[in-house]
Amino acid sequence: MTIIHDSIHDVGDDAGVVFNFFLDTFCSLCAPKAWTKEIVEKRVNDAMPSEGWEAVDKSTMGLGSPTPNPCNQYPDRQHWFLIRKP
Repeated sequence: MTIIHDSIHDVGDDAGVVFNFFLDTFCSLCAPKAWTKEIVEKRVNDAMPSEGWEAVDKSTMGLGSPTPNPCNQYPDRQHWFLIRKP
């Protein structure tokens, strides 16, 4: 499966791109490889209308490949999977 998201050129090379947002429950983020889990969580919590977002390895829930994983559009970026804690 190929994941396609908005271009980073619309937001800048050092910004994150949220995609696959679903019912305020989970989302994915394309971010620079240099970003740590803490940076990813802070950026998403600052950007989203609700707080409590946590980066997790989706493979531990049986949801595919381990995350973060390489971005298929930009080689210097990676995809993170986040869930919102109640």
